[in-house]
Parts: sequence; C-alpha cells; structure tokens
Amino acid sequence: MTLTRSKFETLATKFLNDTFADFAKTISIVEDIETDNGRGGSDTSKVAFANTICFIFPLAGRENVEAGGLYSDQMFKFSMKPVTGLTNKMIIRYLDNNNTEYNYKIESIEDVVEADVWINVIAEKDGPVV
Repeated sequence: MTLTRSKFETLATKFLNDTFADFAKTISIVEDIETDNGRGGSDTSKVAFANTICFIFPLAGRENVEAGGLYSDQMFKFSMKPVTGLTNKMIIRYLDNNNTEYNYKIESIEDVVEADVWINVIAEKDGPVV
C-alpha cells in the first residue's frame, strides 16, 4: 500500500481524534480590519478569520522589569493544522476552563513538517477579552 499525503492526513486526523479528543481545544483567530469612518479617518475592528482545533502547551515565561514594576510574559505553543493566510499580525482567542476568553498575540509560526501538515504557533498571553 502506498501512503499518499491525503491518506496520511486522514490517518493522522483519525489518530488524533481517537486518542487526544479530550485534550483538543477550539480556538478563534481574529484579525484587525480597518474601515473608513466617514470623518476622514478609519476605525479598526476585530473580525473572525478562522476557527480551528489545536493542542495548547504552556512554555517557559520571562520576567522583565518595566516602569519600576515586574512584568511577566506567559508564552504558549498552539499546535494545529495549517491555517491558510495566518500571519503574526493576528490574534488567537481561547476560552479557558474558567469560561474566561483570553487574547494571545502571535509571535511566530513554524512548520513542524516540511509538507505543511502541522504547524506550531508561539503566542504571548495578552489578557482577557473585554
């Protein structure tokens, strides 16, 4: 039997769904869209770009001293199937187990497999959605 890319993707998806379904999380990816406000300027609004299922892994954080206070970065890795058009100017939104929705600023996007079957997105937790 020859293993084609589509067959591999089907088998991999079935394996992930059967084995790790309880760990998979649904996220939303949003982007900023600028529209003319009719007063010579523009307004920016966040618009849904895509929804996808992924695995979320906390990464080591960093601590910095800024403006006389201690500031902590919380970094996370989102592992998922590729999302066409995804850029580091977009934001990931995720509803955690406490029913609080958080924004995550995308820092980097990296292919895990050369065939673009899986990507890791590294993002910084930005704060709750208001």
